[in-house]
Amino acid sequence: MNSTEIAAALFAAYNAGDLDAVERLYSKDAAHLEVNSGRSKQGPQTIRDGMKFFLTAFPDAHWRVVDLIADEERAAVTYVLTGTLAVRLGPFAPNGQRLSLDGVMVLHTEAASISKSADYWDSETFGRQMAVDAPAEHDSDGAQLVGSGD
Repeated sequence: MNSTEIAAALFAAYNAGDLDAVERLYSKDAAHLEVNSGRSKQGPQTIRDGMKFFLTAFPDAHWRVVDLIADEERAAVTYVLTGTLAVRLGPFAPNGQRLSLDGVMVLHTEAASISKSADYWDSETFGRQMAVDAPAEHDSDGAQLVGSGD
């Protein structure tokens, strides 16, 4: 597989929730960097575990590839990630929050696998979309209860 095919296969695996395929696409010494946090994952199993965690939080996650630019050893993919928060994720409790997040992933490939990946997305946009208030509580007549909601 060339870098274009590897990138396409990775995003297809993400969209299918195919963690086995994600793991297989990374080389045994691969590293994945979440640029916004500076956190790095080493090795295909750890990268897989990170994706599993993310897909638990956003089980309907979908990456729409906007553009894919590649050469023999690298690929850059611009994408729009959408999904709905389903479980608590750090400070964010699920309340029907919809995610729509632009990002760029840069892949370095060798020997038909990913040796390094770096994912760039805006944590401020993510936080703003996830930080919605709980729905207001109402009494049986539909009136908003004091101290709930806005």
